[in-house]
Amino acid sequence: MSAPSRHWLNVGLLSYGMALSQSGMLIYLSLISMVGFQLAPSPALATLPFAIQSVFSALASFPVAYLMAWLGRKWGIVLGQLFGMGGASLTVAALMMSQFWLLIAACVLFGIYFSLTQQIRFAAAELVPASMKEQAVSLVIGAAVVASIVGPGLSTWGESFGYGVPFVGSFAAIIPLCLLVMTGVLFLRPPARQATATTGGGRSLGQILKAGAWRPMVAAAVSFAMMSFVMIATPLSMSHAHFHVSDSNTVVQFHSLGMFLPGLFIGPFLKRHGPKRLILAGISVFMLAIIINLQGMSFWHYLSGLLLVGVAWSLMFVSATSWLTRFYQPDEAARVQSFNDFCVFMVVAVCGLFSGKVLTTFGWEGLNLVMLPSLGLVALICLLEPKAGPLVNKAARSTIDKQAG
Repeated sequence: MSAPSRHWLNVGLLSYGMALSQSGMLIYLSLISMVGFQLAPSPALATLPFAIQSVFSALASFPVAYLMAWLGRKWGIVLGQLFGMGGASLTVAALMMSQFWLLIAACVLFGIYFSLTQQIRFAAAELVPASMKEQAVSLVIGAAVVASIVGPGLSTWGESFGYGVPFVGSFAAIIPLCLLVMTGVLFLRPPARQATATTGGGRSLGQILKAGAWRPMVAAAVSFAMMSFVMIATPLSMSHAHFHVSDSNTVVQFHSLGMFLPGLFIGPFLKRHGPKRLILAGISVFMLAIIINLQGMSFWHYLSGLLLVGVAWSLMFVSATSWLTRFYQPDEAARVQSFNDFCVFMVVAVCGLFSGKVLTTFGWEGLNLVMLPSLGLVALICLLEPKAGPLVNKAARSTIDKQAG
């Protein structure tokens, strides 16, 4: 197989894996706050399972990045699906037995699953030449638009097989999704060195951060945290406003469309305008979503607001991911990627933990206003960065570039 064909095969398989993995993650994210509310001994603990998952995603980020470098992307992704199956199985058991702390244990496994799955986007940047990097990242993340159809569809269909226990069938549906991802990624064809990437060379993490890598890390963390903050609270807010679960599923479905559909088209804009301009565009869309959320609490307010939050996340997170890859060389990838994901998931964990509390204390309007300072911080970071930021040495090319060139 020619090199270009192999590159596109890898991008296609990673897109397939991301689409189905995100479908399972969307089922989890759309239901976990309601499952927590159903099983928790106190309503204040409803979002604790999500916070636990985010904490363990953060804690797993360092070993996961080095594990990926040791095992290779293919087997690292396969291992992640095993954790996903374990998390789904434990959640089903927790629901059948009405055990909140068993649900917490399931979320520990989901946290590791999420951490391993997030590495797919970095694999997209590493398995293609530099000239294809932006397009590959945007296509792989954008492929998860399939999740906006598959996730809610499986969630609704799975309820028919829940033995009368709410949410059991939906979480059980995650297991076959993981099996399908495992089967597909076995056909990945990475270059020989990819499975044994070095992790000890290059600059220290402090030097890389000092060079400016902290800027896209902050942008990625804020975009993911603010999106999760409002998305986790939305089903609870709609439940308190007496909307049916099917209504909140529809809202989450359109939210996921907003998250992933733009990713299919962001690549060319990234090349033309650069990541900072797209992050600023994402902040503008996020502000518009907040304005809509403040106007009312009808179904259409929830739907349009969360749809725009998804679009804002796509612009900000895809751009931040692409921006970050400019600051490290191949032998520095593991430490930078792991630290980035640690920061992202820790911030998400804190926001997820307080999301329910902020909603019950300050209401839907207060929850939306709380997000403004963080978005303003990211805007300042993008606007004040020196125009000639110190990027990695262009002479240090990856194995892919050398094979392609």
